[in-house]
Amino acid sequence: MKYFFLILILTLLIYTLIAESTEYFQGELIVQIKGDFRNTTTIEADLQRLEADFSNYGLRVERVLSRRLRIYLISFNDESITTGEFLQTLKQYPLIEEAQFNHKVSLRATPNDPLFNQQWALLNTGQSGGVPGADIDATLAWDITTGGITANGREIVVAVIDDGFSLTHSDINFWKNINEIPGNGIDDDGNGYIDDYEGWNAYNNTGNIPSASHGTHVSGIVGAFGNNNLGVSGVNWNVKIMPIAGSSSNEATVVAAYGYVYEMRSLYNETNGDLGAYVVATNSSFGVNYGQPENYPLWGAMYDAMGEIGILSAAATMNINANVDNVGDVPTAFPSPYLISVTNTTRTDQKSTSAGYGPTTIDLGAPGSQILSTVPGNNYNNMSGTSMASPHVAGAVAMMYAAAPVELIDFYDDYPGELALLLKDMLLESVDVIPALEGITVSGGRLNLNNALQMVLDYNSEDFTPAPFNLTAEYTGNEVLLNWEVYQYRIPHYFLIYRNGEIIAYHECDDNCFTDITISSGWTYDYYVVAGFEDPPGNSNPSNSALVTIPPAAPILIFPENGATSTDTELVFQWQEMYGSESYLLELALDSDFENFFIEPVRIENPYYPISQLPENTTYYWRVLAINMGGNSEWSQTFNFTTGSSSSTDDEYIVYHTLLHKVFPNPFNLNSNSRNQNLQITFSIQNTGFTVLDVFNIKGQLVINIVSEVLSSGHHSFYWDGKDMRGDAVSSGVYLVVMTSSGYKGVIKFLLVK
Repeated sequence: MKYFFLILILTLLIYTLIAESTEYFQGELIVQIKGDFRNTTTIEADLQRLEADFSNYGLRVERVLSRRLRIYLISFNDESITTGEFLQTLKQYPLIEEAQFNHKVSLRATPNDPLFNQQWALLNTGQSGGVPGADIDATLAWDITTGGITANGREIVVAVIDDGFSLTHSDINFWKNINEIPGNGIDDDGNGYIDDYEGWNAYNNTGNIPSASHGTHVSGIVGAFGNNNLGVSGVNWNVKIMPIAGSSSNEATVVAAYGYVYEMRSLYNETNGDLGAYVVATNSSFGVNYGQPENYPLWGAMYDAMGEIGILSAAATMNINANVDNVGDVPTAFPSPYLISVTNTTRTDQKSTSAGYGPTTIDLGAPGSQILSTVPGNNYNNMSGTSMASPHVAGAVAMMYAAAPVELIDFYDDYPGELALLLKDMLLESVDVIPALEGITVSGGRLNLNNALQMVLDYNSEDFTPAPFNLTAEYTGNEVLLNWEVYQYRIPHYFLIYRNGEIIAYHECDDNCFTDITISSGWTYDYYVVAGFEDPPGNSNPSNSALVTIPPAAPILIFPENGATSTDTELVFQWQEMYGSESYLLELALDSDFENFFIEPVRIENPYYPISQLPENTTYYWRVLAINMGGNSEWSQTFNFTTGSSSSTDDEYIVYHTLLHKVFPNPFNLNSNSRNQNLQITFSIQNTGFTVLDVFNIKGQLVINIVSEVLSSGHHSFYWDGKDMRGDAVSSGVYLVVMTSSGYKGVIKFLLVK
């Protein structure tokens, strides 16, 4: 037993000093021999016997690890037996007390950068009057990852919008646009920017980046090279910094700077990484003191736009000791869920006396006072302010992407905005709550990088699904039945119902995943869009939406579908079915004589009935007198036409009904190998008039206008190639074809896949 306790103590000591890796050395094992260490003759004999018994594997005792505990390192030929198999063999050998792998281990990740001991924000040991532990726990986080790449191999980029950058600094890994040829005056990658090889200068719309201290200092905080025996370490050791000059007093320049970030991440998403950059975070260490967000709508909208494609934005609040909730600030008072507003904490875990705060506007604090980082000339200086706090958070976001399990990254590939929000919530939930920030910030705490990464590692993909997901809506006769899936992290609570772009109903749901909305008597035959929101409408864009069609109060008869002429031998009666109708009785009059035709129940997929037995050589008028719906109600619609000989032209006898007939094929596959890769849209109009044919996405946003002109009565077919107004192929999803003419509006939903 005493040896057991000695082994236990030794093991605890080892694990206290070093971090164990799951990797081990091939062809080596650590073994403990049975017996008493004082009986040296017996121990030596047992070791010789061990080598002899396993000579066919080339076993050798390499060194004594603990004479008193009889622990030895052995080696063997792993070409004849795997290390794992040999371990199991030795565990059964009678002379062996215990056997294990010789694991690869490393000291806790403390970089060899010579100035690291001055970086209290990353490791606070109490230097220069600080409080030990008043840091972001970077050294613990670096045992998980040092950043730079995701689990599925994506190169992580942080975009820094600032005054300028020293691109020649040896301690910063600046991003390069490898799809652009520098200096040739050509937009090689087609992103709308010429010669943006090293980033973008939004001041003068060129790829020439100015040099400045502030942007260089901020960039080093996010991602100065770590453990390179040079200068300082960044929050990330290997992340790429995208330099964008644009922290201007001119708001247009700021919006242009964000526009470059938005374009590059959009390209990355659309091309699966062939173009653009995997930008996961931006940093903005500039702003407008006392700015009111409502006066800067386009600036604020940029955070939403970037967020929806997967980018979180860290922003520094003002360097004034004021409540941003009350006095305002731009950008940190913007309500965007994709914005992280940061204030400045000191080496004693106090809020800086010259930093803003706000219980609803400022999310968290991060170290920002006397921060050592990179400056031009391959030098290093201290700077203070919220400008230094914010990049710690931007760097932490990038580290969370590097630590995220591949299942998490892959699961949210189609929902990059949802992943961004998920990581933001984890970041705020994982702070070190400190008295100085409680009650004056959203989280009440200071950034803790290690906690954030641990929370990412603890992610369970079964706990979350994007929400609302597969929102469906169905009209059941007197109400609309909504069904949606939720995920535990964020539950949708709000629904708006639109008709012709106007809100006609609002519904707030509880935590159930199933709810009914009663249709009021004022609702008429039309199509409606139901939009689901995670936050109160007005504060966010809809997460998903669904189409609901309310059928007409009675069938709309199309008589005939393709017109009737003197040469017709068959007439087709077509209608749009009324909800709940089981059968129809069609009564036809031939002059004064009646012939009744009973029509069996017809499913909506095939709502037409042909009559092929027509009188020949007559000029009689046929007239529809009535349609009886299931014997419970009546509705009549009259059409006149002639059949038989006539001296007039055929067109005189054609009768059309205004109707959007069909879209084909549905689903519409843009990657189809068929000869016809266009979507065919067919409709007819009764009277010559102004006609509009549009394609909308499921959120009600116009994708393209196909027709907007006066069309003659009759049948028409138009084709769509699956591209938007800019000529770009649209993404997969549900779309709506909407046709209007002379007061008629028809809608058909279709699925487009790529």
